[in-house]
Amino acid sequence: MHAQAEVENVCKDFLRMFQTEEEAKMASFIQKTIIDIDTIHLQKENHAKETIKALQLRVGEAERESKRTEPEGAHEERMKEIEKEEERHQRNIKEMEDEIQELERKTLHMKKEKESLVHQLNQNKKERKVEVPKAEGTLNLYVNISGIRWEENEDQLIKGFVPHPKSGSVSNFELDPSKQTKSQIVNHLWSLL
Repeated sequence: MHAQAEVENVCKDFLRMFQTEEEAKMASFIQKTIIDIDTIHLQKENHAKETIKALQLRVGEAERESKRTEPEGAHEERMKEIEKEEERHQRNIKEMEDEIQELERKTLHMKKEKESLVHQLNQNKKERKVEVPKAEGTLNLYVNISGIRWEENEDQLIKGFVPHPKSGSVSNFELDPSKQTKSQIVNHLWSLL
């Protein structure tokens, strides 16, 4: 149970490092997967404990019954059945241990994948520190050259105006990206310049 709490704490710290919704969704998915693996591991462990406890009860019952007076053959037959049952339980325990090892391998794989994603995130942040200022500079250059002025709105529309200093006129525009393609929008804006 301590390992699960530790994994959850690591996942929470991991979530705090993300800045975009996509990164947060990826981290949330990884956290859910780790929690699911831990839950399955705990269920398997509890099942193994219950099986062992049931086996111990049966062994104790068999020991008590072996003290009774009964024909020698019946006692031996019952002991063979108990031994077969014990072997079956041992096989079940072995299978559960194998499943636990597989879950541990998957957990390790998920941790490595998380480390890779953190590394990739850090690389993206470094690239953004360089690329965003470049893009902003280019955008400012285009705005200054074209004279386009953008209007903020909540309708998801592309709104603004283009002043024409020589003629003293202004061309307003309002474009809906859901009804026009990107190339249609670009062509319309170029026609206003």
